[in-house]
Order: sequence, then C-alpha cells, then structure tokens
Amino acid sequence: MHRWTLDLHSGRTNERPLDDVSTEYPRVAEHRTGLHNGFVYTTTFSLQATPDHSEILRYDLDDDGSVTRHRLPRGHTCGEPVFVGRSAHAGEDVEASIGEDEGVVLSWVHDRAADSSYLAILDATDLTAEPLAEVHVPRRVPNGFHGTWVSSD
Repeated sequence: MHRWTLDLHSGRTNERPLDDVSTEYPRVAEHRTGLHNGFVYTTTFSLQATPDHSEILRYDLDDDGSVTRHRLPRGHTCGEPVFVGRSAHAGEDVEASIGEDEGVVLSWVHDRAADSSYLAILDATDLTAEPLAEVHVPRRVPNGFHGTWVSSD
C-alpha cells in the first residue's frame, strides 16, 4: 500500500509506502470519493491453493497510515471490502454527526474446506472484533467477486 499525494497548485506528486504487505481491492467510503479520505479498506486476498489466512485491513491515513487487521480463520479467503456508512437519523446532519468510519465493512468470504461462502459484516470502527454477523448463502460466491453498496435512501 502506497500513499500518493497530489499538490494541485505545484503539480508535484509525492509517493510513500504505508505498508509492505501485498494487498488488493483498496476501497474508500463511496460518499468520500474525490474528497479527503481518512480511511482505506483493503484485503490480503489470495488465490493460493492453501492460504494460511486472509485479512481485511483498515489504514488510518490521518494517523500516518496505521493499520488495523481483521484476521479470518485459517483457509478462509476474503474478497473486496466494501464500506457502508451508518445512516443518519431523521433531521441529523450526516457530515457533522457521523464519523467517516462509522458503519460496517462487508466482504464475501470463501471457506475452502467447506467450499461455501458467507458475507462477513464487520464493525468498521473495530476490525479486530468478531464479525457483527455472517450471512451464509446456499451457493459459493466466486473468489474475487466485486460489488458496491447502493442505499435505497
């Protein structure tokens, strides 16, 4: 994971590594696209025949790229992590009252031993915690499945 900083006034760019871990599928909160992003979510997705484990990572860009990891069980491979922000309550100003990382991270997970899949739902503010929920589905979801969250609001 590398951080690129673009200075729009001078035209200069700056690149620096945040981590030496190989990651895939970096995502930011969709509503923050094109704006300052405090957090990036990514995964150590791997198609190796026998991965030891996969992890979902959260880089805190406002804290010099510090990383928090959610380690999946041995043999479980995760796909693209998608951040879904907490919805505002009626009359609540979203920008003023809801932190950028308040919500959940969704990722499809493949359990290789069982050849089954589930949707892992993680607390975005505490990736080290156990999943908030797992939604098991009757068919395996292909590795590398991409998706996005579209609110009905």
